[in-house]
Amino acid sequence: MIMTDSEFLDFVYKWASGNLANLGRVWPLEGGWEAWAQAEIAAYINGVDPTYSVEREALAYGDGRRADLLLNKGASLQSQDWIVVELKCQSIPSARNFVSGLNSDYYKLQEVSPTYTKSQKLTLGIFIDGGTEQTLNEQGYKTKSVSDEVGLAWYRV
Repeated sequence: MIMTDSEFLDFVYKWASGNLANLGRVWPLEGGWEAWAQAEIAAYINGVDPTYSVEREALAYGDGRRADLLLNKGASLQSQDWIVVELKCQSIPSARNFVSGLNSDYYKLQEVSPTYTKSQKLTLGIFIDGGTEQTLNEQGYKTKSVSDEVGLAWYRV
């Protein structure tokens, strides 16, 4: 089944809403929690509907770099249905670098290999403080609060 980027964002929101206690345990970790979030989000989507296609660490760049998530490639031969996602997860140790990292992912998505140039591209961040949300809004990101501490920020590239 083909997933839209809005449906994907709804899935992530529902996953985060149901995992606030777990998020509170992982965001203080040195080294971050992005890989955990990638796997958890993919597993959540597959648990809701296994006909959705979600790949982690997909080769989407001509130089061997990987995209955090690739949606719909296994469900459609049409590259415009595919969604390349770069994910950033704010942690306490890396809080100051979160916005610049999210902005770097925005630019990274503009460098996908020719196979993915017609694909939809989405930069997604999961943040853990309101000050970050204000900064992201000022930079043009759309945001949605999950709780008093957790929120999502995204930009369609």
